[in-house]
Formats: sequence, C-alpha cells, structure tokens
Amino acid sequence: MSLLNFRSYKLAVEFAKRCERFRCPYVHRDQLTRASLSVALNLAEGSAKQSAKERARFYSTSLASLRECQTIFEVLGLDQNSELANLTSQLGAHLYKLTKACQRMSTEKSRDLIPRPRRKSEVESSTPDDDDSSLL
Repeated sequence: MSLLNFRSYKLAVEFAKRCERFRCPYVHRDQLTRASLSVALNLAEGSAKQSAKERARFYSTSLASLRECQTIFEVLGLDQNSELANLTSQLGAHLYKLTKACQRMSTEKSRDLIPRPRRKSEVESSTPDDDDSSLL
C-alpha cells in the first residue's frame, strides 16, 4: 500500500503536526508529541506488513496512542468543538475501522485454514470417492 493514497496515514501526519503546535505544559507536551507521532508511525509500519493479523496489531497500537492523546486533551480541557478535537475524532473513526477490518480478515483467514469437522450425516453419506482413506 502506498502511503500517498492512505487517507488514515495522511490524517495521522496532519494530527501529529497540529499536536506539535498545541500549547500546553511541557510535561503534557512531551507525551502528546510522542503519542501523536506514534499514531502515524504505527500506521506506516503496519501498512508494510503482509498479514492482516500483523497489520491489525500495529493499527491497534496506533489507536491506543490516539486514545492517549485524547486523554491528554481531556485533562487539559480542550474544547470538544475545536478543529483539533474534530480531527482527533475523525482519525479515531478511521483507526477503529482499520483495526476491526484487519481483525475480521485475520479471523476469516484463520477459519479457512482450519479444517471444518464433518457432520455425522456427511460422514455416513460419504461415498468411497469422498473418503480420505482412499487417498492413502
């Protein structure tokens, strides 16, 4: 996946830039800067992973970092109608959907790899051609 076409990544980069300019006490600013940068970095790294399960893990970490930023904003009393709060909510929705989609893909893929147990009626009605023992 190209990062140029990855809308969630673009939102995360914009979010990180706005967080860098956000005025707050140093102790909060340092944590906010690291957490907001983590959102974009985990999206970028996750997008390079081959399996849906790995992508889901990185996207989930990205969402957790965003939640950390939201907590800092809440502690500092950020106006919920501000542009930064709206960007945060929009990015949160993107990250949540990405994470859930990858988790769903991962679960579906693992289900496809696990042989489905045969029902008793299928076993009883199987013909010799359907029987696995004929392949031995």
